[in-house]
Formats: sequence, structure tokens, C-alpha cells
Amino acid sequence: MPAKPVQPLEFGALRRRLLQLVREMGPSSVREVHERIKLERDISFNAVATVLNRLVAQGLMERSGRPRHYRYTVNPAAATVRTRTERSVRDLLAEAGDLGLVYLVDTIDRLNPDALERLEELLREKRGQTTDEKRRDHIPT
Repeated sequence: MPAKPVQPLEFGALRRRLLQLVREMGPSSVREVHERIKLERDISFNAVATVLNRLVAQGLMERSGRPRHYRYTVNPAAATVRTRTERSVRDLLAEAGDLGLVYLVDTIDRLNPDALERLEELLREKRGQTTDEKRRDHIPT
């Protein structure tokens, strides 16, 4: 069977796709993830293993088990998520201002309408808090 054509990926696209696959599949071995992703594109087992291990090093995945039998799960630490989110939002606002917010909401709506509903709930909750409640409920980093 001929190999699938190699499609150029935007920076970070493989990383995001592997995170998405492992989130969907649950705890998975490199082999299981490789079997899934190779249905979409021609990619080596070692490339998948390398990216999964980098995601572990970045705190976006956890690895359990022993060498050659590792299981990967998406379970980023709260501090990692907070730091990455703050950096992304800060960059978005600095580069695009209000237009960035418009595109952010449009993108959330397009990719995951349920997440947009959850965002609306969080905004309502946030607006209902007093200053003292905000301080009390703040999650430390």
C-alpha cells in the first residue's frame, strides 16, 4: 500500500493533534497513538514517541508504567495550564486587542460550542462575585 503523502503541518499542529488523540483515547501507549495518527499521515513511531515525551517534559501529559510499556495521559498540572493560558491571553491582547477577543470567542464557538456556554457561565459567576469573594476564591499558583 502506498504511503500517505506527507502534509506540511503548521508549527505545533502535531503536538496539538497528539494531545487531542490521547485525550480522546484515554491512557495510551506510543504504539496505540502511532496506530491512530498514521491513519491520518505518514509518521514514524519514533517521531510520535519523541513528541509524547516532550509533552511530558512540558507538563502537559503524564507518563506511567515502565520503559517500553509507558502509558500516556493528558493531565496537565494546574500551574502549567495557568502559565500557558496567561501567556497566550497576554500575547493575544497585546497583539490584537478587542479584535483578538472577538476572534477568540468566534474560535471557541466554532471548535467547541459547549465550551462557549461554559465560558458564559464562568463570566456570569465572575461578575457576581464581590472583591472579597474574588480574593477568597483565588486559586494560588
